[in-house]
Amino acid sequence: MEQEIKLRMLDKREIKKLLETDILVDLKGKAAKNVLLSATYYDTADQLLAKNQLAYRVRKEGRKWIGTLKGYGSYQGGVHARKEWNMEQKDDQPRLSVFTEARLSSELLALDGKELQPLFSVETKRTIKELILSDGSKVELALDFGIIRGRGKEELIQEIEIELIEGSIIELVGLASYLAEKWNLVPEKRSKFSRGLDLV
Repeated sequence: MEQEIKLRMLDKREIKKLLETDILVDLKGKAAKNVLLSATYYDTADQLLAKNQLAYRVRKEGRKWIGTLKGYGSYQGGVHARKEWNMEQKDDQPRLSVFTEARLSSELLALDGKELQPLFSVETKRTIKELILSDGSKVELALDFGIIRGRGKEELIQEIEIELIEGSIIELVGLASYLAEKWNLVPEKRSKFSRGLDLV
């Protein structure tokens, strides 16, 4: 189960200062790294995946292609929670059949990418920093800048994602609340998928 908090940044110029926030500097963890992400989201013409409350994308992460299937999940107390399955694949072609652990219905598995159509694309420059919080909880903080494109329309991405890797959701909420108050960040209720759907 993926659990994360999304915060929208109102001023991109504050990003360097945010990375140097005392709490982020003081916490243990891995050094920040940058990665370019290029994703395409898919569904059938009759929206079979959406009808089953599933979102599917194929994304290039550095030199790797990763297929991801997500359930719609929930949004409570600022926390997005949903099931997620990730599978590395050899190229950018959509293949639902690789998600054997997701226990997809035979109807969905039969598609095997042949009838899937691109909905919209997402291009993102991401800065990732893994942190160990005071109680030992592990979180991944991701700073995302990019753009969502669909049917000739565009929407900018300027947000922070803080995902719980291991430990207490309370600590995750505490870190997000601190950063939001200090840097005037706004909770983002919509996922990139839902924002893309709004375009198409």
